[in-house]
Formats: sequence, structure tokens, C-alpha cells
Amino acid sequence: MSIKNIFLLLVGLVRAQTFLTSTLTNSRTPLPTSATSAEAPSYVDPAQIGTFNLSTVNNTNPADFAFLTRHEDELLPNRTTQIRHGSKLRRLHPGTPIEISAAINGSIQDIDSFMYECGIAGLMIVKDGAIRLEKYQYGNMPSSLNVVQSVTKSFLTTAIGIAIKRKIFTLNAPVSEYVPELAGTPYGPVLLQNLADMTAGVEPPNGTDVPDLFTDIYPRTDPEAVLDFFKTYQKVAEPGEAFSYHDENYYVLALSLTRAVKVPLEDWVTEHIWEPSGMEYDGYMRTTGAYQVDGHGGLAITLQDMARFGLFVLESFHGKTGPDVPKRWFDNIADATTSTGVRAPGNNEDVPDAGYQTGWWTMPRGEETYRLGDDRAFAAMGTYDQAIYIIPNINAVIAMQSSYPVHYPGLFWYGQEFATAAALALKK
Repeated sequence: MSIKNIFLLLVGLVRAQTFLTSTLTNSRTPLPTSATSAEAPSYVDPAQIGTFNLSTVNNTNPADFAFLTRHEDELLPNRTTQIRHGSKLRRLHPGTPIEISAAINGSIQDIDSFMYECGIAGLMIVKDGAIRLEKYQYGNMPSSLNVVQSVTKSFLTTAIGIAIKRKIFTLNAPVSEYVPELAGTPYGPVLLQNLADMTAGVEPPNGTDVPDLFTDIYPRTDPEAVLDFFKTYQKVAEPGEAFSYHDENYYVLALSLTRAVKVPLEDWVTEHIWEPSGMEYDGYMRTTGAYQVDGHGGLAITLQDMARFGLFVLESFHGKTGPDVPKRWFDNIADATTSTGVRAPGNNEDVPDAGYQTGWWTMPRGEETYRLGDDRAFAAMGTYDQAIYIIPNINAVIAMQSSYPVHYPGLFWYGQEFATAAALALKK
């Protein structure tokens, strides 16, 4: 290289260094000389990054309710447990879209107006394995996990039926056989079948200073806390004589089943319901602070997987396997064989016109106009009108997820009116 070329190269390097130094010196944010000398811009408070807490969201504000329903596990830190999906996927194929017009609460509603008026976050209809309707609102989507409240009870009694088929559990035993801690209390001699039918004749104590089960007792980490509270309950009727819907009955059932199968309840549900149903997504179940699944609510599941569970149950009626429960388990529910007397359709105010049998709501039938029970329909139902309607005679499932912010029994009635119109449309 010539002396001239070396000189030109040195001049270029000096100019480049001068430009870089000038640029860094005049930049709006000088480069730090060490990690400790870095300062955040004035408009960013690092203490606030990642501190969003759902408990600060107003759960009485209708605008927030759908969001909170999708994220209830964050409202219950360390109080949910996972249900895992497996390798088997039940594929749902699109079918011919269906249009529905229903007389609901005295006015004619279509699909959109029904969902709007009743706060339905997700609605799905499947017939003969094909999707005839799938619709969402409030930001819900196919992957959204919604807590479906007392729909959980129908999953639990299905899990119970599976244990009964394996001869490791029975509903004909008293509570004290599986939960000896409640021997000598009003719960002790009650048959587990009475718990499943909500005819235990046991109710919470009265009084203004009585702790609240959900906010005061369930969060406790003491494994005896819930049972100690149940020891204060009172007998109000002979078992089987009065229908009285109490979530506590299903906590006792869930604990009894867990002790009988000797594995965590979520693992039992994973193996015997989630996997064979062909679920696409994991779900979760709510627990107490002592990690016992409460069994009566708190199941989080997607809309499509609700339909998959319904299709799994439908297999029991069409010569396929379905849940591995005793023979005619679901036939008896569809026929409402024991849903009579105090549990007959129309004899309770909780779900208008519906009866109750082993964790499922049975539908009315045999009237002048068409009713869902005429096609042997039964349903899993939860607060705000979460629902899975199973209609064996037309091989159909109707699943609903609700984000309505308050509950009143009329919501169940409006859901039944829509499901009835849907069934009639599917029969055409």
C-alpha cells in the first residue's frame, strides 16, 4: 500500500470516530457507562410493570364481567388445578348454518338478539357431529376458558358413575362411610345419592355472624376447615323429602369420590372424561386453600369442549361407548326415572320447569306444545345460564356460555325457550 493510500485511510478513520463521538454526545438519551447508571424515562415507572391485578377490577361493573369470567384463575391464586387434554382430538366439522327465531320473554328473538339480551358470550349447536351454529361476543373466542359454574356438577356425577362402574364407589352409602369426620352430624347418615339429588335435608346454620363458605372458609389452608364448618350445619328435613339446592352437598361428594379413587380428582377427570371426550384444550377446576376440588363449580372450559363433552355423553345413546358408566345411567336421566315428586320438572324455583336427577336438570314433557323433554333432553346448568343441553332423540347438543353479570332464575327459562326453538328448527 502506498504512503498516500495509508494517509487517506487514517484520515477516514479519524473522521468516522469524530462523527460517532458527536452523534453519541448529542443524542437525546446518552448511552449508560454501566448497568447501575441507567435511568428509566420519566414516563415509565418500573415499579408498575406487570403489577396488573384482576382483584382491582370492579366485578360489579357489567363492562368488566366477561373479562373476569375468562380469567377467574387469576382471582383465585393457588386455588385452581389443571385438567389436561390428551392426544386424541374429537374434530368438529362445519355443517349447514341454522337460523332460529324464538319467542323469548314475550318477544321474538333471533340468534343475535337472544345473545345480546341474555348476555350469552358463546353459543354452539352441534347435530349429528356437525356444527350448525358457533358464535361469540364480548371478546370470547374458541380458545377462551370460561368458568361454567354449576355445570361442574354434571361433570362430577359423570366421574362418579365411572367409579361406580369400576365398583370402587357407591351412592348407596352414608356420608360417614367416606367422610368419617362428619359422623354424628346431620350429614353423617345421609346417603350420597341424596346429596347428588339435592335432597339431603341439611342446610347451613342461620345467623348474621355465620362465616361465608366461599369467602371465609374455602380460602383457608387448613384441610379440616371446611368439614369443621359443615359440622355446624342443621337438619331441616328427612333425606329425600325436600329439594334444597346447596353447593355444599357436592363438596362432600367430591371429597368422597377423591378418597374412593385414591387419586386427585382432576387426574380422574383427565383420564376418564377429558381424554376420551377428545378435548382440544386444558381446563381447570377450582379448589380450596387446602387444594381439595370443591366439585360444585369453578370448572373452566372452552365452548367447543363443552360441546365435545355433550357429544361424548350422546354416544351412550347410539351404540357407541360414551362415558364408562353403569348400564342405562344416562338413559335413566334422559327418561327422568327418579326425577319425580319434589324433584319433578316444575317443582322448584331454581330452574323453572326443570327437574333434578343425579347432577343433571331434566326437561318437561308431555304437554300440548312441544317441550324439550319430548326428545328426552336433559341439561347441565350453571349460574348466569351456563348450559349444555343434550337432546338424544335428535342427536344434538346446545352449549351456552354466559357473561351476564347478575343471576336470576328467569335466565334459565329464557335459555330453555331458545333451546326449545333450536330443537324444533333442527327437527325440520
